[in-house]
Amino acid sequence: MVRLPFGPEAFPKRLRRAAGRLWDFHLALHAGGDAREDLLAEARSACEGFGLGNALVDAQLSAAARLAGPVRFESARELTAFCAEFVGSHGLLLGRLAGEAGSWQERPARELATAVFLLTRLFRIREDIGRDRLYIPASDLAQAGISLADIRFGRSDEAMRRLIWKQTILVRNAFAHARELGGDLEGWKRREFRWSWLGGLYLLSSIERSKYDVWSAAMELSRLRRTQLWLHVHLGKTR
Repeated sequence: MVRLPFGPEAFPKRLRRAAGRLWDFHLALHAGGDAREDLLAEARSACEGFGLGNALVDAQLSAAARLAGPVRFESARELTAFCAEFVGSHGLLLGRLAGEAGSWQERPARELATAVFLLTRLFRIREDIGRDRLYIPASDLAQAGISLADIRFGRSDEAMRRLIWKQTILVRNAFAHARELGGDLEGWKRREFRWSWLGGLYLLSSIERSKYDVWSAAMELSRLRRTQLWLHVHLGKTR
């Protein structure tokens, strides 16, 4: 399964509690489009404790407002803009907590978060539809002649395969834009980046091997692929 980029357990002990608060806040936002006041207060406190400010917390709050009702996106541009603001702001905040504050890192950090988020949404497409959320642009659905009912019941034909293929291209492009981030990181941060970046690419390949059947494909890697991933993370290169 693709790892959460910079999950709390990856951080050094002195940063772990703050990272956990930022994750709790972000996951609560995604679950319901809002977060309890105590989680918001804890996220703000974590930011203030490390001099991070609250702008990126507020950006997530603003973006999450559209998660409160049916979630639809008219175009790929609208979808990726939402991702950059919602999960991208969260990813950037975690990066700054980890001590990575270079302005040149902002775009690849947001792209990595976007790539992982959209990849996860492909594997959880049935679950999302059950919550009246769809992270596939309406323009792509119309072009493919696919309805929400087709998505819900896992229609399996060439039109659906082309639709999912197009979404994997969007994800792959985001991973490509995130690649340069790996060259700026060292130590545990570089390893975490590799887990998410390489793991995501491996999972994309698993969708391709399944002929774009994301309804049946598991968000898991085989033992062999996990071993290969471990070797690449610890011994390989990303650029």
